[in-house]
Amino acid sequence: MAQLSKTDAAYLAGLFDGEGHLGISLKPGRARKKDGGSPITVALVFMVINTYQPVIDWCVNVLGTGRKITMPKRGARTMPCYRYVLTELWALEVILPKLLPHLKIKKAQALAAMKFLQMRSRRTAHSPFVAAEISMLFDVRISNQRPYDRGRDTTQIAYKGEYYSREAFIELMLADRKESIYRSVSWTKRMESALGKDTDLAVSKKLGLKLAQVQRRRTALGISPVVK
Repeated sequence: MAQLSKTDAAYLAGLFDGEGHLGISLKPGRARKKDGGSPITVALVFMVINTYQPVIDWCVNVLGTGRKITMPKRGARTMPCYRYVLTELWALEVILPKLLPHLKIKKAQALAAMKFLQMRSRRTAHSPFVAAEISMLFDVRISNQRPYDRGRDTTQIAYKGEYYSREAFIELMLADRKESIYRSVSWTKRMESALGKDTDLAVSKKLGLKLAQVQRRRTALGISPVVK
């Protein structure tokens, strides 16, 4: 990712304040018949929207990451609209603190996202969201909602025509995860000491875990696999 100067950070902050969005994308999760799966896939999304394409091209070029999406003409819109979309957590962790001093309108969104990113950075990559992280993502979504968008209580968020409180959203996100290979594992020093001393399959049987869980943890610790 390119270095972001103070001038560019101030300009991007202005674009984000006026034409931007920072929230969470909610989509149906991929079902896993044999081992369950989360019913929702969630992603943190930073976005700038503009009908002037060079503005979006500037975002892509100055940050060196993210992507441009062209939205076709639709309904009363007589010209195409362009989106700059960034979902990489590592990039947001670098960019948001640089934008924060310049933000006037959407500082609450940035602060909520930064709190989530700070907690997420302390956990193994690709590990599933825990309840505390889901609660922080709920805060990001809430901070982006406006009362006149729905005319409803802003303490709830919408998903597929239903409205969820914080507790209900956490429960929905964690549903069906107990049998998933992506469930969170609390690794102890004793469990980790078994990694790299036998094959991953043997370790998974010994610890009563899925093979993918053992492989993911060994890779995170930088331990080479045992091949027999």
